Amino acid sequence: MSEHLLLARLLESYFRRRLTKQRNATSATLASYRDALRMLILFAAARLRKKPAALALEDLDRDLVLAFLDELEEKRNNSVATRNARLAAIRFFFHHVAAADPASFGVAQRVLTIPTKRAHIEVTHHLTNAEVEAIVAAPDQTMPRGRRDQAFLLFLARELAPACPKRPASTRTIFSWSEDARRCCFRARDEIASFPFLTIWCDR
Repeated sequence: MSEHLLLARLLESYFRRRLTKQRNATSATLASYRDALRMLILFAAARLRKKPAALALEDLDRDLVLAFLDELEEKRNNSVATRNARLAAIRFFFHHVAAADPASFGVAQRVLTIPTKRAHIEVTHHLTNAEVEAIVAAPDQTMPRGRRDQAFLLFLARELAPACPKRPASTRTIFSWSEDARRCCFRARDEIASFPFLTIWCDR
């Protein structure tokens, strides 16, 4: 079998048998994986100056996949999370390649060694007044749970803000509701306090 026909056969079996029949993948998963491989194939065709139908499995080697991932970030301005999602789809395909065609195991194994990239997570140290107001206004006040949640958010915003002299919030602070949702337990370190929690909100 010619190399470009091998790639076509593997792609077909990947989508029709591996994902659809064996994995019972959702339509969203199928669309995501299809888009990732379509983008990779178009990138490879442009880079190697070949028609997509003329590509061989060996063309999709580790170096080409890495170049494709770099383009996603540098030229398409994709986030690291999107880059990792595309890589996950590609790696899953090459897991299928390794199982379906042992002769291509080496190509598959080299691609599978590509690691995901760690994303830099921005830490929010504080919220502006407008952001706090937006969060407090988010719960649906027409529902009891929404009124309860808004009361809880008001408590956090007004009583446990870092600038509050009463008791600063910390990562070891834990809150829990009683079953009737009218009392809130506050725990910080080894101290526990239970108090009525804006009963008027719960009685609406």
